Amino acid sequence: MVVALIASLFVACTPSASETATPSTRATPAQLRDAVARTTYEPLVQELAALRTPHSPGWQAAQDRCAEVLTASGFTVERQDFGVGINVVGTKLGSGAQPDAVILGAHYDHIEGCTGADDNASGVAGVLEAARLLGAQAWDRDLIIACWDQEELGLLGSDAWVTAHRAQAVAAYLNFDMIGVASDEPGSQVVPAALEAIAVDQVAVVHADGDRANFIALIADREGSSDTVATFGAHADAIGLLHLDLTLDHLARSSSLTGDLRRSDHASFWAADKPAIFFTDTANFRYDGYHCYGAPDEVSRLNLDFAVQVVAATVGTAAELLGEPAAR
Repeated sequence: MVVALIASLFVACTPSASETATPSTRATPAQLRDAVARTTYEPLVQELAALRTPHSPGWQAAQDRCAEVLTASGFTVERQDFGVGINVVGTKLGSGAQPDAVILGAHYDHIEGCTGADDNASGVAGVLEAARLLGAQAWDRDLIIACWDQEELGLLGSDAWVTAHRAQAVAAYLNFDMIGVASDEPGSQVVPAALEAIAVDQVAVVHADGDRANFIALIADREGSSDTVATFGAHADAIGLLHLDLTLDHLARSSSLTGDLRRSDHASFWAADKPAIFFTDTANFRYDGYHCYGAPDEVSRLNLDFAVQVVAATVGTAAELLGEPAAR
């Protein structure tokens, strides 16, 4: 079998108030994780959940908001014009102690006629919330946060950036694409038919839990991401976030059976053999609002507490990857 898969669904206790702190130059990864706030995340989702067809007013507003938040968070911002779209990329240089960067990204474009609250206002707001907290720290590794354009037309923005930065060493790329839908209702999660055959352990976990859409899925490449997946799992367990982890080997990354697992910008990094993880609520496999096919994709239909937990566990993970906050 060409797929190596590791399944985990965990529940853990909520951290005590004594473990939570406002971020400072000496904040720990756990403190940064616990400082992720719905009060700052939700307004961004509300603002970004608008028609964002490329080159429309809503698309421009989302692009501008990415640039504004990244600038205010201490990043050097570039608007990468790749001909048919514009990526907004913020960079915060580290101490140089580690040469490989930690990158977080989400696409801000969407299709015509759909406001795209889950796809992908939820993800863009997530990386901007991460920027707010991580940008206040000094790190060993460089930190790059990206709002990608033209994902819906074939991952064009992320592919353009990866192509232009082939020499960039990457510790991990963390990709948010639809992180805001979750349900405890039995039968709310559908499993893609191909995964029934190749992801037996994961599918068994989902079925044993009554096919509930109550977890965040992590889709990773084995070669470079297993430690990052484990780190995320520890942070997720600490705040009671359920997660289902699928780790693919090199051949499975490009198999026709795993096409549903390459439907976002992480695939541009995989194609360049750079370690990347896809964080997703599984889109149309639990949500009839995907691309507004069956219902509107609106903020009122999202589980924002769930999304905040996803962002929180990712911030903790990124902080550990970036290195100890500099107290120098």
